[in-house]
Amino acid sequence: MKEEKDEIILINELENKRVIIEPFESDEINSQDSVIIYREAEKPVRLTLGFKILLGLGIFLSGINSVFFFYFIVHWRQEVTNITEPFEFTKKLNNLLFYSIILLCFIMLVSIAISKRPFNSALYRLGVAIGVLVTAVAFIFPRFKGYKAAFKIFSVKGHFLANGDYLIIGLLILVMALLMRYGYKYQSNSDMTI
Repeated sequence: MKEEKDEIILINELENKRVIIEPFESDEINSQDSVIIYREAEKPVRLTLGFKILLGLGIFLSGINSVFFFYFIVHWRQEVTNITEPFEFTKKLNNLLFYSIILLCFIMLVSIAISKRPFNSALYRLGVAIGVLVTAVAFIFPRFKGYKAAFKIFSVKGHFLANGDYLIIGLLILVMALLMRYGYKYQSNSDMTI
């Protein structure tokens, strides 16, 4: 009885391998994983005209704002030395965070345009990077003198542990990035079955 089950499992495994390998017999690639990666790179998704227009507009606008990130980094020392009040310094920090997020979004949009796939590995990885950045900033920015926040977490005598606004936004971005990861996995699985 056990031998029959083992034989049935072995036959099923062979059939599954044949189903996956047969469409790619003309390719001279030995590894099944490399076949999937090879086919995934070749198979773009047909994007609608509206999506292409919005994608192009997003790339254009985020690209222009990304230039400000590099300008800000180059002139950071000059900007900081001219600051006289702590409020101005925290304003500069918020600007740096904003331009950093815009730069990462620009890279995400360009990766979609290049791969012609709405979900790709760069998309969710950069989404996780943005979420981690914003979540970390929620704990780092309150350490600077004069930093004020509307929603404070664990506030004691003017000092507080985290900026609640950034913390909530960072956690939501992390959740969305993980959803993008699932979308990427489902898209890859559907590409393999087609």
